[in-house]
Formats: sequence, structure tokens, C-alpha cells
Amino acid sequence: MVRFTQQPEMNFIKRAIFYHYRRLLVLIFCLALVLEYFLAVHPLREMTRNNEALDMQFYKTLLAEERQMLDKLEKLNKEADSLDQRSLSKLDDVMASGINIPQMLNEFYLIAQDSGYQLNNIAFAPEDGVYHITVSFSGGNYQLFKHLLTIIEQNIRIMDITNLSFSGAGESCNFTINTYYLD
Repeated sequence: MVRFTQQPEMNFIKRAIFYHYRRLLVLIFCLALVLEYFLAVHPLREMTRNNEALDMQFYKTLLAEERQMLDKLEKLNKEADSLDQRSLSKLDDVMASGINIPQMLNEFYLIAQDSGYQLNNIAFAPEDGVYHITVSFSGGNYQLFKHLLTIIEQNIRIMDITNLSFSGAGESCNFTINTYYLD
């Protein structure tokens, strides 16, 4: 009868697995844990630092800032609700709610009349909440010119003179004025 014998290498491997299977299982388990740490846990842990996606401290700070902002807005809302309508109507006089060229024409006509000048020319160029107004006056003197500037300065509507030219001792003058409206 023929006998088959196993190769000595295979016999050694089987014996090593049979006698050391517990140690091999622990080693494989430890390797799996190390791989899981480096492939899954470590990248997520890095995302919790330096304002990245999972940084809870960053979001807690951001939430605290948003709450402070909300508290300020609620306080402003209460203050706005407590304003009377008469005060709000005064604000409408200072800052128009839209483009109203006839009102502006009338206002500059009254400015010219109050200052003693004649209104010669006026041009409007509205642009994103700002009227660019070019206006020219004539028929005055230096004292009337100073008075005209005072009237423009004390006008209830906010007006910024961006360009000013005059001839003589204030006989004629040209202004470029910016005034504002809510868009």
C-alpha cells in the first residue's frame, strides 16, 4: 500500500495555526483596529480641529455670536416699534422714499427764492439711491451767495455739495449736489 505523506512546510503551517490561533486572532483584530483608526477615526478627528467641518468649538463660538446679534436685533426692533409715527414722518422728509423730481424742482425753486437768486438751470441724474443734481443760479452778490450756502446747509433734506463754481463776487454760481433717497 502506498502512503501519502504531507510536505513538511504545510505541516508546520497547520501546527502553527492550530497552536497559536488565539494569538493570531488577537493580532488580526489589533491590525483591523489600527487600520480602522487610520482610515476612519483619524481623518474625522482632524476635521474637528482648525475650523473644519466638525469643529464643535468653532460652531459654539459662532452660535454665541449669532445669539448676541439676535439679541441686538430684537432690542432694535423693540426700539423701532416704540417710535411714534410723527418721528418717522420727519425721517421721510430728510430721506425721500423714492425719486420725486417735481418735489426737488419745487425745493430748489424755493431755495433760490429764499436766497435772492434766480434759478437758471437744473439737471437730475438719479443713480442707486443718490440724486446727482447740477444747478445754476444767477443775480446775486457775495452776501447772497453766503446766504444761499447757509440755506442749502440748513435744508432738512441731506445735501452734499460735491462741486462748486462761481463767477465774480457771487453773481452766478454752479453747484453739483448729491442728495439721497431710499431705493
